[in-house]
Amino acid sequence: MKVKTMSKREDILEAVISLSDRCKTPGEMTISAVAEHAGVGKGTVYEYFTSKEEMMAEAVAHFIRTRLNTLIEMPFTGSFRQGFDQLSKKVDEIYRKNHSFFRLVFLTGEHEEYVATFSAKKAASQREEMFQKVVGMLFRLTEIGKAEGIITGNPGGKDMMFAFLCIASALCCVVPQSKELWDDKPNSTAIDFFYEKFVKLLN
Repeated sequence: MKVKTMSKREDILEAVISLSDRCKTPGEMTISAVAEHAGVGKGTVYEYFTSKEEMMAEAVAHFIRTRLNTLIEMPFTGSFRQGFDQLSKKVDEIYRKNHSFFRLVFLTGEHEEYVATFSAKKAASQREEMFQKVVGMLFRLTEIGKAEGIITGNPGGKDMMFAFLCIASALCCVVPQSKELWDDKPNSTAIDFFYEKFVKLLN
């Protein structure tokens, strides 16, 4: 079986995602650093991207395509609770593999130094399109909850996205108190806590 290799363009985008775990500010995410991490020359980066902003915006799109599609396209074949557990597990898995970039894409406000970079028109458009897809995924899960009588309200898209971001923030220990929850409670108990909060936010 032939193994598909990444293109140089993909190597560069993967380097951006990987370096986000090491760079505390946009200034550290230089074209030179990305080129070195990708194993290409600086000139090669400019063959594919005209600026750092364009490169970052494309990295957002690449992250969505390669990491988030499995989240967005979750089938939810079981109960509402099973769906929530499935969603929580996938969020945790994505976060653990690329924690900084996950926060940058979903929780930009937690990294104020990156706000200007990710507020670029193209990157903002990529994020907004992704959020709409996440809302579609949450709508499918919410419909299961309604059918089971667990969700009795009629949450709109903004309500669903707010609920998701709150739980994602907590699962990723962005909320200061959430680390204590994970540390002080067995994993199943912590998930129960977040599940109850999720249901409350959707109602």
